[in-house]
Amino acid sequence: MTALASSIPGALASPQRKATHHGADGWAHAVVGRIRRRVGVGALMREAGAVLDRCGSLASSDDNDLERRAEALRGAVRCRREDAATARESFALVTECIRRETGLTLHTAQIAAGLAMMRGSVAELATGEGKTLAAILPAVLAGWRGRGCHIVTAND
Repeated sequence: MTALASSIPGALASPQRKATHHGADGWAHAVVGRIRRRVGVGALMREAGAVLDRCGSLASSDDNDLERRAEALRGAVRCRREDAATARESFALVTECIRRETGLTLHTAQIAAGLAMMRGSVAELATGEGKTLAAILPAVLAGWRGRGCHIVTAND
């Protein structure tokens, strides 16, 4: 157990997980994990590209139109009628709102990180790649669902 883990109260502390696969099984498990991760990242990047394409069509919308779209999407997400298309549309809308409010345009990697976080995965971005902006995307959807969330980023 690490020094940090030993300082955590009993119910929160958990021992370090030991590798369960050894030898050829461990090697095969590592290879399969890398392949799955790579395929997952590729799919996220393609989906993020689709979100950016949708952002282009929202750029010409006026603020009232964006507000109407946000209300409709919020209602769909709140009532659990959310599917992949609704999530992409929501991300595109939030991305366009970020651009209008801050003047910053999100990149494909930031949107892909937001999609990963929305699906419960951990996303890692390098220093200066906009972790906080990426975290805004799933945070808005969590808010629309009526669930609060905390955004914690580290620059270490």
